[in-house]
Amino acid sequence: PTRPPPAEPMTFALGAATNVRFRGTHYVHAFVQRQFGSGGHGMVPVALSARAKQFSTFILLIGTVGGASKFEAKYGTVVRNRDELDIPLLLEQVPSPKEFRDAIESLSPEQQRFAKAYRSMQLEGTLFAFVCVEVKPQLERVLALDAQSLAKHIELTETLIDLFTTYHVPADVLSYDADTDGARDAAGKLDAVRAHVADMQAMIAAAKADELREAEQAAAKARGVTTTTASAAVASGLAELDEAVAYQSKSRTMVRGMARKKKSKPMSRSRAAAPQMLTRASPAKSAKMEAAPASVPKPAPKQQQQQQQQQQ
Repeated sequence: PTRPPPAEPMTFALGAATNVRFRGTHYVHAFVQRQFGSGGHGMVPVALSARAKQFSTFILLIGTVGGASKFEAKYGTVVRNRDELDIPLLLEQVPSPKEFRDAIESLSPEQQRFAKAYRSMQLEGTLFAFVCVEVKPQLERVLALDAQSLAKHIELTETLIDLFTTYHVPADVLSYDADTDGARDAAGKLDAVRAHVADMQAMIAAAKADELREAEQAAAKARGVTTTTASAAVASGLAELDEAVAYQSKSRTMVRGMARKKKSKPMSRSRAAAPQMLTRASPAKSAKMEAAPASVPKPAPKQQQQQQQQQQ
């Protein structure tokens, strides 16, 4: 089937001072859910499923239609590379006009006006809508490239998306500029963008290396402080252990000294008695030694005869 022609452009606000204007094909889907009586089974759960193909990226915006040309975006996400999302939708049942009239019939005029204003506000925001924005054509416009320039450059496209979504790099840093890069054709513009991307990747790699080095230094410093604290604790424990061992050895020495003193008392008595015995026995020995020179040895018979002959 042929695609219907694009409808009138619509806008949605990114902030208080920024509005985005977009155009594209509009598709309207109707869903009517009825409930009879008060004993129904409740509302059927409804979910929005989003899935992206490999090397495909799009932005999904969810909101309501606030007017003929206004889309009120409330939520948004990036779906890429086989991502699958199942978003449950919380539905609220709006009463029919007859039920509404019967419900506010007994209220005061002021309360009826408030209820009617609240119902009109509900009816204005009941048209649910979602918008799918393709990323690759928007990249080509932001980077000042020709249309379909990134169609066959998948790696460069993925790198650009990573730089924008992960590191929030401004588009002016990576885009082609005729004043600085010179006038070039489509291939030259693409080469200029690729050179800018390489420079940005080198800068990010250097920043990561610096952060890693700082983290390693901080971890090493923390380990050093921990080791110093542990060594101080071990040293204090060893000092306490040495004091305990010295105290035990000192106490053992004192006990042994006391035991030796107790044993040395009877020995001192025996040693004191020994000199008395020696002093008592010494006079007898000296008497014998003095009396010994008084005894004269008797001469032999031959000597007696020689003495007798000399006398004669």
